[in-house]
Amino acid sequence: MKPSRLARRFNKKGRQQKKIVIEQNPSTNVIVEGETTTADNNSILPSKKRVTHSVSQTTTPKKRKLSKKERKRLEKVLDVKKKKAKRVELLDKLGQIQISTDELALLHSVKNIGSKTKRQPINTQVSTTNSSTLINFNQRSRKRPAQISTEIIQNDSESSSNDDDETINDEDIRKALFPSQSSSTTTGPIPPPPIKRRQRESSTSSVEETKVDIPARPHANVQVERSEEIQAIRSQLPIITEEQAIMEAIHDNLVVLICGETGSGKTTQLPQFLYEAGYTLDGKMIGITEPRRVAAISMASRVAHELNLTNDQVSYQIRYEGTYKKETTCIKFMTDGVLLKEVQNDFLLTNYSCILIDEAHERSVATDVLIGLLSRIVPIRCRRNDPLRLVIMSATMRIEEFINNRHLFKLKPKIINIDARQYPVTQHFNKHTPKNYINEVYKKVCKIHRQLPSGGILVFLTGQQEVKTLCHQLRKKFPMQTQRENDVDCGKVKTKYYDKLTGVSTFRIEWTSKASANQRTGRAGRTAPGHCYRLYSSAVYNDLFSEYTSPEIVRKPVEDLVLQLKTLNIDRLANFPFPTSPDLKAIHVAEQILIQLNALDSKSETKINISYLIIK
Repeated sequence: MKPSRLARRFNKKGRQQKKIVIEQNPSTNVIVEGETTTADNNSILPSKKRVTHSVSQTTTPKKRKLSKKERKRLEKVLDVKKKKAKRVELLDKLGQIQISTDELALLHSVKNIGSKTKRQPINTQVSTTNSSTLINFNQRSRKRPAQISTEIIQNDSESSSNDDDETINDEDIRKALFPSQSSSTTTGPIPPPPIKRRQRESSTSSVEETKVDIPARPHANVQVERSEEIQAIRSQLPIITEEQAIMEAIHDNLVVLICGETGSGKTTQLPQFLYEAGYTLDGKMIGITEPRRVAAISMASRVAHELNLTNDQVSYQIRYEGTYKKETTCIKFMTDGVLLKEVQNDFLLTNYSCILIDEAHERSVATDVLIGLLSRIVPIRCRRNDPLRLVIMSATMRIEEFINNRHLFKLKPKIINIDARQYPVTQHFNKHTPKNYINEVYKKVCKIHRQLPSGGILVFLTGQQEVKTLCHQLRKKFPMQTQRENDVDCGKVKTKYYDKLTGVSTFRIEWTSKASANQRTGRAGRTAPGHCYRLYSSAVYNDLFSEYTSPEIVRKPVEDLVLQLKTLNIDRLANFPFPTSPDLKAIHVAEQILIQLNALDSKSETKINISYLIIK
């Protein structure tokens, strides 16, 4: 057992091993009982005390074995030295076989061959130095400059050689083996090697985004006269408290993503914010797209009522119907297809100052195509000093597909979260998941009607036939209500799938996604606190429900999409900025099918007259 620190320190001098040297006196004759002997005899005591003195022994220190950590540090330092030595040799060899500076000055880039761009003038000034020249062979910088100055190359080579001599030496080996000693002698932190620093700088420079100068918009304020009843209703909406932050984000950014809970007031209040901020004073309109016709019509009437405007000023436009008038309309609600039709006639949408895309979480084909087109229209309008604002709104949107997709938006959009809800909604799961969900819905509605106070009940089913069947059973028992305080969610949805092998589309009834289930929950609690009854267990919700619904563009044949984009004179569909791009093979097969149907020209693969008639 190893002695303690106190025991080891006790009697330190006594435990030290010293060498005793005895000084020998000259021998003397001693007479003992008539015999003559010498003083060296051990049996006779010496006449005088012997003189002794201690001599400290100088022991050579034993070499300590390196630990595993120290050995790894030493190996790393030696590897770096070897790599630097090899790099210097390689650069020397490249400098020997490099072409002369006169020939190097005559070279130019070949990327603009065949284009009408003017060539840059070649700088023929060359420095006359005898030092070896170096070229940077970095894989990241694929573009080769048109002219290379030998002075810069030589200065870089000298500085790099000096850095190599200063970074790795015997002192680094000592610091690697004994970090405690090096830390005590140095006063500041040790800088990393130059190679790692350059790598960090290059990586950070690639992540940095270039800022776009947005033309300044004159400050304006439009006064709106609202009744006290409307003011009281608007004051209870959670989005009213975020009005300042939302308008500053829209004013300072071209693209804004707003994620708010259902019932927070996004669809009805954001157009009013923009109207009061003066986005319609210069003769332009505010456009709001809705995925359904009923939503476009109802939202237009609601916003017109709150702003105290006429239906000609706040109008709607759907297929074959609308109240839109070019002379008087300042806020326009429409479906996605109507705005896509306007893009065909006016690609830059010069009549609009701001576009709001509502319910972006549904990810229909029209919504994805519209977002891809607007991602290119917005920067073009900004370069022409006529900026167009784009606001994408949803409650359960997959934000990663818009932020991480650099092919869609070159600049990172501004994100605003509105987590508050106007009234709370309590969720109730079933203990067991029934097989016949229609009968379970009927039983649940009857139970709610008997035991709970009066109020509306909203039921989610998969199709029209199921709705008619349930209504036929419940029409005789329950009167119609205006307020929706209870939701009954069966958890099912009818989804259209396309089989790539057979080319047949089929409908399947399957579990919906968690995002869609949360959307259904938010339909209750609009006018009062509500309840949501889910006819499935929490285990089924956690295990079988996907996070988000897959986009429609992935589950649908792309022949219609290809033909629609061809009408917009978009030939290279592989380069189109889809939020979620379809399969490239499916696009190629769709083009071949359209060529066989004479909808596309086989030579140029562009739209001809027959395809225009088909799309009409």
